[in-house]
Amino acid sequence: MAKLNSYIACILLLSAGASCQAADDLASAQEMFDQYRYGQGLAPLERAARSGDRQARLSLGMMLIHGESLYGQEVQSRYQAGVEWLRLAAGDGC
Repeated sequence: MAKLNSYIACILLLSAGASCQAADDLASAQEMFDQYRYGQGLAPLERAARSGDRQARLSLGMMLIHGESLYGQEVQSRYQAGVEWLRLAAGDGC
């Protein structure tokens, strides 16, 4: 089922101009988040955000702003970086 979700995400991202790697990274991050492994999901989420995925940029921005208060000690709060990711997401029409 996860593989099917990855393919569907890839098709949607390709139609939006992003890469299949971004779709895989976003799916990987979501899988980690579903298991409450936020620290481990941060790296694939950031890769997806850097490759231009709007949803990844929005999620990463929110995670960095809220940091430890919502996501535990593995996710350090970096307010300014979070704001920058949200600005990028907003600039993409999110």
